[in-house]
Amino acid sequence: MEVGDKFEILYIPDKRNGNIEVTIIGFENGSWGSVMATHNEHTRNENGHNKRECINKALKRIAEQTAD
Repeated sequence: MEVGDKFEILYIPDKRNGNIEVTIIGFENGSWGSVMATHNEHTRNENGHNKRECINKALKRIAEQTAD
């Protein structure tokens, strides 16, 4: 992460177990970015140009990891 990168944090409630925290860095003016989704002790990272796709991939993989 460099000085001046755009930084966002989203909290998504999960009725089973607390919140899912989604940290978004970059994606400003068509540049690369990174998404990190965290749920309890599970964390997934995704990188790319498309913010929406990266968020969806990270959330999908967190759901797969935490599925019981």
